[in-house]
Amino acid sequence: MRQLVNLVLLLPLLTGAALASEFPDRQAAIQGDASAQYNLGFIYFNAVGADQDYEEAAHWYTLAAKQDHTKAQYVLGMLYTAGWGVERSHEKAAHWYTLAALQGHAKAQYELGRMHLHGKFVENNVDIAIGWFQKSGLQGNLDAQQTLGVIYNSHPDISRDLHKSLKWHLLAAEQGDTDSQVAVGMMLISEGIPHNHDSAFSWFQRAAVRENRVAQSFLADCYFLGQGVEADPAEAIIWLRRSAENGYPSAQYMLGYFYSTEGVLKRNDLYAYMWFSLAEEAGYEEAISEKALLIAMMSQKDLGIAKTLFQSCAENDLKDCETLQI
Repeated sequence: MRQLVNLVLLLPLLTGAALASEFPDRQAAIQGDASAQYNLGFIYFNAVGADQDYEEAAHWYTLAAKQDHTKAQYVLGMLYTAGWGVERSHEKAAHWYTLAALQGHAKAQYELGRMHLHGKFVENNVDIAIGWFQKSGLQGNLDAQQTLGVIYNSHPDISRDLHKSLKWHLLAAEQGDTDSQVAVGMMLISEGIPHNHDSAFSWFQRAAVRENRVAQSFLADCYFLGQGVEADPAEAIIWLRRSAENGYPSAQYMLGYFYSTEGVLKRNDLYAYMWFSLAEEAGYEEAISEKALLIAMMSQKDLGIAKTLFQSCAENDLKDCETLQI
């Protein structure tokens, strides 16, 4: 890390393509200094003052990695995974990820866990994968934490453990992962975990304001049902519409349903058709039958307008669909 900091401080003093050739530690790299070799690889890989050259980057990273430079080993794993500067090889990627992981590199541990989870050129073994994910997650790797939350909740080869799932999802949620924030909220209102509607509402809200469409739909449910917050149907509709405009089929279906019936919203068959059609297009099967019932009650004129509204909404990326001029 100190070497990289020094490199960054030197960058303003070095210009153009001359940077790599005039890099102060180049001679040290040639003489075998692993940190200098890694820094040269960084320069060529990221085109920092030099022409981007993946092959040259791979050359220097390899020299550093063979001297047990942990970061170089991890980067080589990425290069072999993507085929940048080297011939693509998942076997070699696994080799370098393993060496870096054994030295405690959190991202390498996560990547190695993924390979074992999916059986990509290493043993397909969920227990080994969990071991690497745990090592990575305990170092704060958000992806590993989120993955463990999913595994303990729904992996077919692992006994379901909602408490472990909640533990790992919480760690990822606290780092800002919106999918984990939704997962935590869902578990706090589901069977198997003591209910805490106030906390669930808080997690849904944190994810919803960051445009997580699933969280927005759950937040709408909270406002409809008065769970964790005072019931407020108008606020519920705001979040349901926001979720629908972000492409969540369930929210689109529910808006269609509310517009097709009197009660929560003033009946509007045009909007109902539009939202049912969007949900149907996204594969939400319940929308098909509801849309058929609606069509049977509509005039040909209204049906034509509704179809135009649906098409205009889709072309407008689902934004402001209820204010479009037809």
